[in-house]
Amino acid sequence: MSQADSKPLNPLTLSLDRRAMFWGILITVLALLAGYTWRAKSSWSPNDRSRWNTVWSLVEYGTYRIYDTDEEAKAAGKPRQFKTIDKVRTEDGLRSSKPPLMPTLIAGYVHALRLVFGREWSLSDKKDPTKGSFEIYSKATLYFFQFLPFAIFLILYRRYLDQYATTDFGWVFCLLAAALGTLLTGYLVTLNNHVIAGCFGFMTYSMVLSIWCDRAEEPWRYALAGLCAGWTFANELPAGLLIIAVFALLLVRDPKKAIFGYLPPLGLVIGAMFWTNYLAVDSLLPAYIQKNLYDYSGSYWTSSAKSGIDALNDHPEHLVVYFLNMTIGHHGIFSLTPIWIFSAWGMILLARDRSSKLAPIAWSILFISAGVFAFFWLVTDQRNYGGFCHGLRWLAWLSPLWLLSLPTAIDRIADSKIGCRLAWASLAVSIFSVGDTLASPWSRSWLQRIFLWSGIIDY
Repeated sequence: MSQADSKPLNPLTLSLDRRAMFWGILITVLALLAGYTWRAKSSWSPNDRSRWNTVWSLVEYGTYRIYDTDEEAKAAGKPRQFKTIDKVRTEDGLRSSKPPLMPTLIAGYVHALRLVFGREWSLSDKKDPTKGSFEIYSKATLYFFQFLPFAIFLILYRRYLDQYATTDFGWVFCLLAAALGTLLTGYLVTLNNHVIAGCFGFMTYSMVLSIWCDRAEEPWRYALAGLCAGWTFANELPAGLLIIAVFALLLVRDPKKAIFGYLPPLGLVIGAMFWTNYLAVDSLLPAYIQKNLYDYSGSYWTSSAKSGIDALNDHPEHLVVYFLNMTIGHHGIFSLTPIWIFSAWGMILLARDRSSKLAPIAWSILFISAGVFAFFWLVTDQRNYGGFCHGLRWLAWLSPLWLLSLPTAIDRIADSKIGCRLAWASLAVSIFSVGDTLASPWSRSWLQRIFLWSGIIDY
């Protein structure tokens, strides 16, 4: 082998068949995760069980009332559902404390599957799997409501990289980070709102990018942006900041289309959210912000039974400690997924570059991120890091938006050996955290377990 042959490939000049590589990565990642999900359990924690109970009640009984205790089930003459602490009590019985629009749509989907397959919704019988159908219906739900949006997100992000990643190294690195390096991937195996909100938040910005940067002015793009923004908000209320930021960008581009194209679909989804909320708890306000609904005999949240990390709601840590743990501690954005260090750098670079078409996009994402972070750090009385879970899940839906600035930073270091090694190391730690999350999303992360083992924390 000649000396020229032995020289390392320059990531700036390395030529790739990007299309073939993308589909190879996409198929490999989705097939692996889908196979893992098929074998994994379908109900992980009180969080997802609360949603499944609503789906179950709607499909089988046509009501939002849930029956998760022996007393409730016996009184109603119905089988007991999954036990959960994420519930409230109205005058008509127990309800899930989770926003009802998503479970309502899932119930419609499962009902359609029932019409096709003729199998009732029931708990899985491990002794005779043919008697149960929950496992099958739950997997089908995860594949449609979470895996499909995740695949669309990756396809859209690949198109973004084709346009804005200037090096092959940056293109490959960012694609791997999107597919394997964020907590959204880890939460794919369990029913939750974060994956859905994250994917549809990115779809919203995909429309904004085409309108703002590519001058694609078709009215349907504004309408689709409104539809996706509304669905993001329906799953993550702090995404109200996304609605505001996107509307401001579109208003600058074309006020008429922003008002008559973006707002009506947005209002349609938000209207559906309030309507289902009223059907569920007889109020337009979400259940989890009505503290009186949690005040009933046996409620976990008003009793002294709260333990572990949930006890922090009654005895919160100092704001400085909470901030450090949110950023570089046991639930840290940068400690569990250090790829966001590069993303933050890239966001600053984009925001400071007045000549870049992406500068306003970067500023809008900074506005959303700062607002959401400040809300969970300083405003809300929920001071338990999102409960018994991996990472700061309340901010997980922002991950796809943070990926927009990642290629800017990675391209800057593509010709630096040290920079590339640091980037790969950050991706390795991030993927490790995702792998740990996949094993059990609703449990302590590897870093929190180290903190607990070393005596730094007792939760």
